[in-house]
Amino acid sequence: MRILCYLVLNSGWTKYLHNLVAVLLALSLGTAWADGFAVRVEAPYPETIPATKLEFLLNSDPEASLLSLERGEWLSNLPSAQSLVEGYWVRFRVNNALKTPYLGLAFNYNREKALYVVASDYKKKFSYWRQGVDPWIDSDRILSDHRLTIQPGETAVVYAFFRQRPFDRYMGVSSGLDRMSIGAWEVIQPLTFGALGFTLIFAATALAFGLYYFLVWVVSRGAYLWLGLSLLWLSIIATAHGRLAAVFDFSPWVMYSELSLVNLSLLCIFLLLFFSSSLQLQTYNKKAAALFKFGIGYYFVVALANSFSSFFWPDPSHFDLITYPPDQRGPGLIKAMYVFPPILIYMLSAAYVAVKQWREGSRFAQYLALSFALPLLGFPIAVLMYLTLGFSTVMWAGVSGAVGILILAMFITFGFAVAQQMEDIKAVAMEYQIRLTGAYQRFVPPQLLANLGKESILNVGLGDQIEAEMSILFADIRSFTSISERLSPTENFRFVNDFLQEIGPSIRQHGGYIDKFLGDGVMALFVKSPADAINAAIDMQQRILNFNERQVASGGFPITIGIGINTGRMMLGTLGEADRMEGSVISDSVNLASRLESLTKIYGSRVLVSDETASRAKNHGLNFRFVDRVIVKGKSDPVSIFEVLNADDQQAHKQKIESLERYEHALTLYRKKEFTAALSEFKVLRSLFPDDAVFKTYAQRCEVLLRDGWSSEDWDGVMRMQDK
Repeated sequence: MRILCYLVLNSGWTKYLHNLVAVLLALSLGTAWADGFAVRVEAPYPETIPATKLEFLLNSDPEASLLSLERGEWLSNLPSAQSLVEGYWVRFRVNNALKTPYLGLAFNYNREKALYVVASDYKKKFSYWRQGVDPWIDSDRILSDHRLTIQPGETAVVYAFFRQRPFDRYMGVSSGLDRMSIGAWEVIQPLTFGALGFTLIFAATALAFGLYYFLVWVVSRGAYLWLGLSLLWLSIIATAHGRLAAVFDFSPWVMYSELSLVNLSLLCIFLLLFFSSSLQLQTYNKKAAALFKFGIGYYFVVALANSFSSFFWPDPSHFDLITYPPDQRGPGLIKAMYVFPPILIYMLSAAYVAVKQWREGSRFAQYLALSFALPLLGFPIAVLMYLTLGFSTVMWAGVSGAVGILILAMFITFGFAVAQQMEDIKAVAMEYQIRLTGAYQRFVPPQLLANLGKESILNVGLGDQIEAEMSILFADIRSFTSISERLSPTENFRFVNDFLQEIGPSIRQHGGYIDKFLGDGVMALFVKSPADAINAAIDMQQRILNFNERQVASGGFPITIGIGINTGRMMLGTLGEADRMEGSVISDSVNLASRLESLTKIYGSRVLVSDETASRAKNHGLNFRFVDRVIVKGKSDPVSIFEVLNADDQQAHKQKIESLERYEHALTLYRKKEFTAALSEFKVLRSLFPDDAVFKTYAQRCEVLLRDGWSSEDWDGVMRMQDK
C-alpha cells in the first residue's frame, strides 16, 4: 500500500489526488475542524497557539507519509508522557488573515523537527531536521523555527513532529515541548536572529570585560580576579547552555546535562568571593564573612555533586518517563531550585551591607549599591513595554533583552566600584606621602635661608619674615587622576618622584627653588627676575618631552603639564609652631599664579603669565601672545594674561607667530563689539590652526553673544571665572 501511495503521489495525478484528499479530510473532520477551530493569524507579532487547537497522533516516525498522518487516529491530548521521548505528531489548522503569505512557526527548544503544510492547492513537506546533524539554518528555517507559505485568506493544515530523546527534564507534559507561536515570518525571523545576536553580544561583552578585569587584577590585584572570573563564567553560561550553543553545534552533554548547574554553581562561588573580598567582610563583619564562607562551601558541594552525576548523563530518567514523570525540576543530584534562591539571598545580603557601608561614608560601597540597583530598572521597563505592546512574545523578548542588559551592566559596573576602592586605597597612600613629606620640612631649601638672611637652619625661628618682590610659579600634571587610577600605590610614588626629579633641576638652574610639593605639582619661587621663572618654565616643558620619550619607551604614561607665573610683592617667612615650622609666602600674587595654572586647561596653553610678569620680561628674547582679560575667582579687578610662545614645540610656535597679525585683528573686532566680523576671522583661524584652543574659545564666545545678545553698556570683554 505504501508503495502504491508513493507511485501515485509522484505521478502526474498528484494535484488531483491531493485535492480529493483535502475534500475527504474536511468531510471527515466534521464540525470539530470547522473554520472556527482554526488558529487565525491576524497580527504579525507571534502569539502562542492554544493547546485546545491541537490534536495528537501517537506515531514515532518522523518520516511518516502525509497519507498515513491523514488516516491516523487523532486524540485531543497525549495519553502518556512517554510519547515525549518516543515521538508524536501534532496537527492544527491555520487561517492566514495577514497580507503576507509567509508565516513563521516558532518552537520551544526542539532538537528535531519534521513538518507538513497542506492547503487547498498546495502542500509542502519540509526536510527532516536534527540538531547537530543538519545545518542550523536554511532558506525556510532557523534552527527549529520554520517559514510557512499560506496564501492570505487561506486555511491550511499543519502537521508537526515532536520528540526529545534524551528528554529535557526542565520541560513538562503540557505546553512544553509542543508549545508553539505563530506570526508573520518578517517578525519571527528578526526576533530569532535578534535573540541569537543579543546572546552573542551579551556573551562577547561579558568575555571582554572578564578578560579586561583579569588583566587589571594582574596589574593591580584587589577583587578584580573574582569579578573577572564571574564575567567569564557568565559568558560561558550564555554561550553553552542556550540556543546559541545549537548554532555552534555544541554536544548535547554540554547543552542539556548537569554541566549547566555546575557552571552556575561556579559563577555563584566567584560572586560570593567577590562580595566577600570587595566588602572586606573579614574585617567589617566576621559573622557575615562566616555566612559567605558557608555559601561558598555549599556551592562547591553542589558543583561537585552535579559534576559527578553529569558523567552519567543521560540516565534512565531521560528516557523512561513512566517511572520518572516530567517534573520540570531539571537534571542533577542537586536541582536548580536549590541553586537560584540561595544566591539571590546572598546578593540581597551583599546589597544590604553595601548600602550600610555607603551610609557610613564608603564611596566604593556607594558604587556597589548603585550597581545592585540596576536590575530593578527592569520593573518599570516591563510595565512600559506591557502598556505599549501588550502581553505578547515581542513584549517578553524586549523585557528579557532589557533585563539581560541590566544584569550585564550590574556585573560590569561592579568593576567601577572596585576601581573606586582602589582609588580610595591610592588616596590613602597619597595622604601618607604628604604626611611623610611634611615630616622633613625641617630640611629647608638653602635659598629660603639666603632670602631670610640666615646662615644656618639653626638660626631660623618661628615668625622670621621679609617682604620682597618675587615671581611665583605653579606647575601641575594634566589628568593625573586618570593616570593614577591605572597605577599601583608603589607605581604612583615612583611616577610622581620621577616627575619631580625631572623638573627640579630646571627650577634650580634658573635661580629658583621649590617651595612646596603639591602632590602632582609644585610651587616654586624666583627672587631675581621674572625672566628666570619663564625660562625655567620653558626648560621644564622641554624636559617633559624627554621624560615622555622615556615613559613611552618603558611602557609608561606620557604627560602634559600646565604652568602659571605671576610677579609681585610677597611676604616670605616661617609659619607653624615651635615644634614644627615651614617656609611659606603670603600674598594675593600667589593665588593669581595658581589661577593662571588652572587657566592653561581652558586656553590650551603650556605657560600662562600675568601682564606684570610679561612686561618685566620683554627684553629677554621671549615671545608673548595676548590671550585674554579675566577676573579670577575671589578677585574684582581684571588682569591681562599672556601665553609664552617659546614653551611650545617648534611647529606650534611657528604657527602662532604666523597667525599673530590676523589674531590681533580679530581681537580688535571683538573688542569693538563687531562680533560677526570677529567670528568670521576666528573661524578662518580655526580652520587654519584647528589645534589652537584660543581661537576656538573666542569663536564660541562670539557665537554665544550673537545668539543671546549682549548689553552694550555692560559688556567689557572681560571674562569672569567662577572656578578656581
